[in-house]
Amino acid sequence: MAFSDNCAEDDIPRFVSWTTVVISSLLCVLTVPVNMLTCIAIIKDPFKDLRTPFNYFIINLAVADLVIGFVTLPSFIIYHSREAIEGKKLSWIWVFHLTYFMSLTASLLSLSALAVDRCRTVTSTSCRRLKPMHGYLTSALIWCLSLILPLIYLLIEAYLFIFVFSNTSAIVVFAILLASHKSTSKTMQSHVKNWDTIKHSDFKRRALARERKVTRSFMTILTVFCSTVFPSCIAANIISFCTTCSCDITNTLRDVYFLLPMIIAATNQLLYSMRMRNFRRAYVYLFQHTVFSQKIRSIMLFGSNLCEDKRAPFELSVTTATISTILCVITVPGNVLICLAIVKDPNKELRSAFNYLVLNLALADLITGICTEPVFVVFHVREALKYDVMSRVEVVHVAYFISCTASMLSIAALATERYLTVTSTYRRSCSRSRTVAISIGIWIFSVSVSFIYFATGFYTFVFVFANTTVVATLLIIIFAYIRIYQSLHVHVDNVEATRSDRMMEQRVKYEKKATRSFLLVLFVFVCCNVSSCVIIYIILLCDVCSCDVIHWLRDFQFLMALVNCSANQFLYAWRMPTFKRAFKVLLRFKERRVE
Repeated sequence: MAFSDNCAEDDIPRFVSWTTVVISSLLCVLTVPVNMLTCIAIIKDPFKDLRTPFNYFIINLAVADLVIGFVTLPSFIIYHSREAIEGKKLSWIWVFHLTYFMSLTASLLSLSALAVDRCRTVTSTSCRRLKPMHGYLTSALIWCLSLILPLIYLLIEAYLFIFVFSNTSAIVVFAILLASHKSTSKTMQSHVKNWDTIKHSDFKRRALARERKVTRSFMTILTVFCSTVFPSCIAANIISFCTTCSCDITNTLRDVYFLLPMIIAATNQLLYSMRMRNFRRAYVYLFQHTVFSQKIRSIMLFGSNLCEDKRAPFELSVTTATISTILCVITVPGNVLICLAIVKDPNKELRSAFNYLVLNLALADLITGICTEPVFVVFHVREALKYDVMSRVEVVHVAYFISCTASMLSIAALATERYLTVTSTYRRSCSRSRTVAISIGIWIFSVSVSFIYFATGFYTFVFVFANTTVVATLLIIIFAYIRIYQSLHVHVDNVEATRSDRMMEQRVKYEKKATRSFLLVLFVFVCCNVSSCVIIYIILLCDVCSCDVIHWLRDFQFLMALVNCSANQFLYAWRMPTFKRAFKVLLRFKERRVE
């Protein structure tokens, strides 16, 4: 195998890895909801017209595609993200390979079973169909083979298995599809010619028209299958036999080989079930009558007026205004001092990429203290005095979303910078211009996205905000924390083994302390924002909660995010000796100027 012998240790082109990550993410987003909806529709079968052996094979195909969407594609994304960051192949690629081969085998066998069932149904004069029990047994056999056959991968060379798998599966499945298509097409043409001479034609014609539409939809699936699997096989053969191809070309073909068959998983149900009337009726019914869809519709309906026609309790308004005032007093001076320390840098030791991102975080928290929290105080004081406040509530909400989005994105950028610095074998740092560009991008994104609030309403936007910005930042934090923790252990072990490199030992101690301080920031972020997300779900989905409870939860959800903004300064800057020295110089200078 040319690939496994010559390119196993070569660096991967980063643009190839990032392109694969983007395409895999899009396929994952498209694959999961469509196939899940198909499975739910067949299982519930609201109109009792989906329980057929053919549709049992469709649900089998949908389950195989769901495995791709839930397991294979996410592992593919994680693998290539790390591959792009580290620039080399990783040792645990076998996890992705096994899930890929198992799900793809199940998908191919399900397509073959669908082809055979179509052929039997259309070509039979008595409309022969498989019994439901035969459908269950065939599905069970498909999954047994799909789980057993890929285990051969663990016994032989990886790319030898890829070569054998791609050629045998493609040829066998293509032969079944071609034979079924030929027989089905011939029979359908014969039926069409006999339509005018059939007795009792109304019923018979409707049955034939439905069979023709089902078969045409399925043949579209087969066409897409052939147009993706065969180029994938060609890529596998080029990888195996091309001895003059560069490693960049080979690595690109490797990703093309894996991505093309996964396109089938994202498009199968769009080409079949989404085009059939009985499936569309089932989808509409499920959206109209299931509890989950009613909850989603209620979220979209109440938009921004959940209990807003009723005043909040007086004690709640006073409590929230008091806490917001305390947080404002804590937030503003500390973050102003951090910004001055980094901008002036009196000891010439704070000009680093990480501290520039800390400056961006401090600016976000400072805007929270200068704008968001004072507006919050005024709003709740007026609310306690029973003035009309709902006409100005947009000011509070927009200021909150802008500052919180900027703060979360800054923490995500800090996590990424810590990860790159600690895990690199050399001193990798962002340039000043790049850090400024990242900071500007964070603020442009925060301001532009927050104005979507005016189109959706508060509760709809905060629901989406909780499930995108907070969750995405949390995932980045978890990934960075795990990698930083592992890398620091390796660095400490190396320093203890050498003992000679004094500078390296000091650097590791500094990085360890800085990272420990930063992880405290991340811990508080998780405690504050995850609990805030939980509260959002309670507000939106609690049917028995009174308006007083909703108002208490609403204010508590705001305050948790504001506590995070107030606490960031104490968890990082105030604990670091470099910042403490800068603060002392600045405060002494101010004291002299006062004197």
